[in-house]
Order: sequence, then structure tokens, then C-alpha cells
Amino acid sequence: MRVIHKLGERIVQGEGGNPGFLVSNKKGGYISLNCSSQNISAYQGWFDNSIDGERYKLIEAISLEKEPDTVKNLFSCTERHSSKSIERFYLFNGSLVYETESYSGACHVDFDIRRIYDFSDAGRAYKVYKKKGAVVVEYTKYRDHGLSEIDYRMYLAIAGVADFEVPDQWLKRYYHYDAQRGPRHTFYVYRGLKFSISSSNTVVFSFSQNEEEALEKAFFVQDNLHFLKSTQEKYNAKLLDRKKIEENMALKCLDDLIIIPKDESGKALSGVYAGFPWFYQLWARDELVSLGGIIRLKRYELAKQLLFKHLNTILPDGRLSNRTPFSELGSADSTGWLVKRLYDFMTSLESDGMLDRFLRKEDLEFIYDRLDKAILSLRKNFEREGLVWSSAKESWMDTDYGGDSREGACIEIQAFQLLAYSFMRHLGSILKKNTLAYATLEKNLAKEVKKKFFNSNAGMLADRFNAIPDFTQRPNIFLAYYIYPKLLKKSEWVVVFKTGLDRLWLDWGGLSSIAKDHNLFVPDYTGEDNRSYHRGDSWFYINNLAALCMHRLDKNGFSEHISKIIQAGTSEMLYHGFIGCCAEISPASHLESAGCFSQAWSAATLVELFEECTK
Repeated sequence: MRVIHKLGERIVQGEGGNPGFLVSNKKGGYISLNCSSQNISAYQGWFDNSIDGERYKLIEAISLEKEPDTVKNLFSCTERHSSKSIERFYLFNGSLVYETESYSGACHVDFDIRRIYDFSDAGRAYKVYKKKGAVVVEYTKYRDHGLSEIDYRMYLAIAGVADFEVPDQWLKRYYHYDAQRGPRHTFYVYRGLKFSISSSNTVVFSFSQNEEEALEKAFFVQDNLHFLKSTQEKYNAKLLDRKKIEENMALKCLDDLIIIPKDESGKALSGVYAGFPWFYQLWARDELVSLGGIIRLKRYELAKQLLFKHLNTILPDGRLSNRTPFSELGSADSTGWLVKRLYDFMTSLESDGMLDRFLRKEDLEFIYDRLDKAILSLRKNFEREGLVWSSAKESWMDTDYGGDSREGACIEIQAFQLLAYSFMRHLGSILKKNTLAYATLEKNLAKEVKKKFFNSNAGMLADRFNAIPDFTQRPNIFLAYYIYPKLLKKSEWVVVFKTGLDRLWLDWGGLSSIAKDHNLFVPDYTGEDNRSYHRGDSWFYINNLAALCMHRLDKNGFSEHISKIIQAGTSEMLYHGFIGCCAEISPASHLESAGCFSQAWSAATLVELFEECTK
């Protein structure tokens, strides 16, 4: 499959195997299709969440008689090309626009209307008819095969179709990526529409629980299509101003996951979805990690809004809730990430001479008060033997396999606590407060961490401490530097990095999530059973931060590793998974998109890395 990325006059192109694409409407809706052949996951298709925040799948696929051999990312839309056709896909709020050029023949539409996690095939009923010059698809989901009780009813209005047929066929679909990951992977979809295209055509699909509203939305988009396209182009022109197309692509991937939904009162709530297609929740850790890229892009209003959102939701134990909607998993590092991003935010504002513009004295007092209470609660609830402890599966490595759960005092959690003390000293000095207590806490903890975690003879930093230090090599050593570089001397960090790279480095340009010689290391992606997830799989966000740390510590000495990480992350974004998107992970054995194919923190940390290395 030939892959082309075009932004203005800038073009990057190459071969991409058989990737997919994803177009977002920046409101939580997206369309993702494979570039050729059938979709590889049931989470591909057109999805929308404009009804009460519930996410519905609507369309499985739109296909012509000849499969495409080229896909083109135009940033505002995606095109599929064959020798006989050009297809173009746009999303505008709750509507999908499908355009064709240079094609004459039949077009098939396969529907798969369902709540995203409703995998029941019972009681699925479609009606396809014409009304007001448009095609209407009425879908009724019953609670059983007897069709006695309605669960919900939905309408798709389709404008721009003249003559059509209703094939009325149920087609079996096997999703091989889902089969690889482990969830259900065989479904039936409904081929409910076939229409003819002569040369060029524009079709608008709109979705609602109300038939009239669906029709109104479709006709509105049809009548205002030029304006909608122009508005989107202006937004992209303002947003995508980096010189290199790859930098703009990472920025666009992140921006597509920055969502402004509405709560019941209509008040805007900003957030960063963790990823598409299935991490569409607001995970505190993912959002705060992603804030690093947002701050580096100097999107200060958004950064402040998100930071204060989290400051206002600190729990009584000093932590943040793991996600919205609520998850029972603890999040041992979320408050630490909040501190880190507050530190980054203030540092960037101070560097730009804009601190007073975005943070008034009462804002600084509020930050100090909230963190002061949070730190006290964290120490009261989680401090043991002079260190900050967390339970199993509460760090970002939140899966358990073979007894590997990282219970105890994790190195990155200690780094966050040290940064919290340091940040409070800095903030307190601005507010003219007595910060001697925080200076003492920082000094004592730094001494304790170095004593228990650092082996100077072996040049190793322990991953965690639980009665004894655990020197299993993981990429968390890079997180520790990223968070609190003052823990060790520069010469000590260099040795720690080299020792870690000896055990973790993957020749294609990534880091394994556990030492390659560890008995739990798994070289190939194993999906939802978690065997490889934190015990082999390479995480792009960690790779990006590791490269950034190496660049800061010794960019000449680590130049080969930095270059390979950038090349691998860029290649993945360009030609693998969902083109133009940054995937969650890759198997350790070879570079390949795996996990979630569009992950916010992968894109955000790549933005950070680009900004750091090209300034």
C-alpha cells in the first residue's frame, strides 16, 4: 500500500503494508477504516458520541468495486485511491461526508449500529427507506430475539443518494487484530445500501435518535459543506505551522484527542482522551503526561484549564482518581504527574515572561494550598520506611503477570515526591513562605533514595524497593531522570543509562519494558492477556521520553540511540497502524503498531521530543 502525507506543498511518502486510517471530529467521534480489504478490528468504522456521551458504532465500511492501492493523508481529510477512483472522508461534528471522484459504478455501505460495547447479536432490525429526498436507515435494537422489548432506536439520514437498492444481506466479519488481542472477533454486519455513482458524488451521513433531526443535520451539512471545509482548513493552517511534516503530524494526532465535550449543564469540559479507538476515557495519568506536549506548544490557556481541573479533584488520600468515568485501579503517580506539569507550566511561563499573565497571586496561593494538603495526605497514607509506597498495579505498569506487579516503593514515585518538595520550595519562595520543612524533606528523601536504590559499583538504579532493592532493569530509570535529574550526578546518570540500555535496547529503535534477559520477557505482543504488555512490549511514550532524557544528559554520547528512537517513532506514525497517528506500543521483536493505534501520550511525547531536538 502506497502511503502519502501531504500538507500544503510538503509531501512525505512510502510503503505501508496494509495500514488503516483515522479521521477525528475533535468531539470524540471518529471514522477509521482499513486502507484496503476489510477492517482488522470491530473498533473500526464510523463511531459517534453526540447522544448523551454514549459512543455508538454506525457504519462498518463503505466500499467500491475496486480496492484502493494508495492512501493519502491530507490532515483535514483522508483519501483512498485506486486506478479507477478517489474516495475522500471528512467528519463534521455528528456527520460523515463521503466524496468520490473519477469513479463510475456501485458503492456498498455496510451498517453495524450498536453501542460500542454491545456485542449482542440478538434483536437487530434495520429498515431502509426514502424520505424528503434522502435515504433513512432506521435501526431498532431489541433486548431479545423475540423482538418484544425495544432497547434503543437510531436513525441515519443519508443525503446525496438518488437511486439505491437494499441488498438486505447479513455478512460475517472476522477481525484478525481482535483475534490476536483476545476479545470477541467475529460479528455480523448488515449490507443495507447499494447506490450508483457516476464520475463524482458527495454523500452526507448524519446520526440521531430522532428521524427529523437526523435529516436536518444531513441537509445542513450538505448545504454548508464549503463553509465547513473552509473552517477546518483555517483551523489546520493556524495549528500546523511546524517546518517538518512529521512534527505537524504528531501535533495533529495529539490535537485530535483533545476533546471539549459538554456535561449536562452545557458547560464545556476540556480533556485529553487517552486514545482511539477504545481508550476514549479521560485517564488522569495519560492526560497529565500528554500535557507536556501541550505546554511545549505554548497552549497555555488549555494547559491551565486542565491543571486546575485536576487540582480541584484531588482525593482525600492525596491522589487523583484514575480516570473519568471512575475506575477502581489506584493511580500512585497521578498527583506526581500533576506536580511535574505544574512545574513545567510555571517554568515555561517564567521563561516567556508570562507568569503574571496566566497565574495571579491567588492562583499561586491556591496551587500551594492544594498541593500542601495533598503532600501531607500522601505522606500520611503511603509513606513507609522513609519512602512512598504503592500497592500492586498502581503505577503506570498497571498489569500483573507471573507475580510481577511492582508493589513497593517505585523509583519514579520517589522522583515525583522529590520534585513535589522541590516545587513547593520554589512556589513558596515566590509567595514568601517559610519552606525550610520542604527543603529538609527533599534533602532527607534524596539521601534515602540514593542509599536504597543506587548501586554505584554496578552502575544500576533499582526499579523499586520492597525490603530489598529490585534491580530488574526497566525504562523507569529514564522517567526518574525526566522527573528529578538532581537525584544523581551527571556522570552517575550516564552510567545508569548505559547499563539500562545494555539490557533494554531494541535494535529497531526502542526500549523493552523489562530486561531482555529477564525470565518474564516476552518478545511478541500477546494482547489482552498482559503477558507482554509490561514485560516486553515497547511503549512509544517511554521511548520518546528516554530519547529526550538522553538528549538532555549527553546528546553526543547517546546520539545513535536518540536518532533511532526518532526514526522508529516517525516511521510508525507515517506508515504503520493508523497512518498519521502514534500507536501505544510495539512488540519488542520488531517495529509494529500494537495496542491502541492512536495514543495521546505517544503523540504528545513525540511533540516534546521534536520540540526539544529541533529548537
